[in-house]
Amino acid sequence: MSLKHVMDELNEILVFKEKMKILQEEIVKLETLITKINKELNPIVVQTSRKVNNEDLILELIEMKNEYLNESVEFAKLKRKIIKKIIKMKNKREIVLIYRRYVLGMPLTEVAKSMKITYKWAQVLHQRGVNSFNNIV
Repeated sequence: MSLKHVMDELNEILVFKEKMKILQEEIVKLETLITKINKELNPIVVQTSRKVNNEDLILELIEMKNEYLNESVEFAKLKRKIIKKIIKMKNKREIVLIYRRYVLGMPLTEVAKSMKITYKWAQVLHQRGVNSFNNIV
């Protein structure tokens, strides 16, 4: 497997985390809007100047929650796959670094601080960890 493919695989979990965060934020916005509408019991005018009734928003919320649920399942599968490979790695410090960086989504600078190592050494360990991850079948 090429190094680019390995990095794509590891970065995919970070992308999923961002997508989940965005979906969560949008769900909260919709829930807030629906709550407000329910209190007023009137259709509202949104930015596009068209009237949107409560049913449309509830359907949109249901669709978004279904999307979130589907994405959650895919995220859990990917996370499990990545973790299974990480725990097969041999070097403890590489395991910790790769886990914190990709599963927890910590920036490499924070990983270095949490491991009490320099950023430069974290970069070296990261490269070694990615290579070790790549060699796991």
